[in-house]
Amino acid sequence: MDSLLVQLIILTAVIHIVDTLSYSVRLNSVKSGKFSLSLSLFNSFVLLSRTANMLQAPLIGSLVGLHIARNEDPITEISWVLLAATTGTLLGILLIPTFLKIFAAAVNKLEVKGSVPSILWKH
Repeated sequence: MDSLLVQLIILTAVIHIVDTLSYSVRLNSVKSGKFSLSLSLFNSFVLLSRTANMLQAPLIGSLVGLHIARNEDPITEISWVLLAATTGTLLGILLIPTFLKIFAAAVNKLEVKGSVPSILWKH
């Protein structure tokens, strides 16, 4: 396995974990009643996930391009990427209860501090 494929597998798994967890945030906003604060943090997670997707696309393209240049079939490598996506989603599902507790604490801190960057850096 070359380093490009390993990077792509790790990035894909992380993207799908973050995507899955970001959708669980909506549940927290309904439970807590702090819809606007939860939505603000939700948008931060979605922005992070979509930015990572922009990094993923050129990696997939270069992986396929390298295999085409070598007259090889990239289906095995693409299968590994799909497996990483599935694994990331399943891991994200398993992490939802823990993440919701952490997210609820973050929403409460956001209510006190007033901005997303201020809850990330401690003074």
